[in-house]
Amino acid sequence: MSDKSKIEWTDATWNPVRGCTKISPGCKYCYAEVFAERSRGVPGHPYEQGFDLRLVAEKLQEPMKWKTPFMGAANARRLECAGVASLTTTTQETRVTCA
Repeated sequence: MSDKSKIEWTDATWNPVRGCTKISPGCKYCYAEVFAERSRGVPGHPYEQGFDLRLVAEKLQEPMKWKTPFMGAANARRLECAGVASLTTTTQETRVTCA
C-alpha cells in the first residue's frame, strides 16, 4: 500500500488483511469484493486470490518504515486500514488464516 494516498479523507493506506467472510445480506453489495475479484487470477497482482480472506504477513511492518509517524506526533496523519477487508470477521476460518 502507500504512505501517501490520493484519497481525500486519508493520508495513507495500509492493507495487511485482504478479503472477508460474508456475514449478512448487505455483503451482496460489497464494493471491495467487486474491486478485488476483477483481479482474481492476474499473476503478481495484490488481489490475485480475489477476495479470499488472508493475512499478508509481509505488510505488517510496512508502516514502521514510513518517514512520517501516525502516533505521538504533533502532526499525526490519518491512516486507512483494511479498506478492502474486514477486521471484524470472527469465524474459525479467520482465526486459522490469520494465526
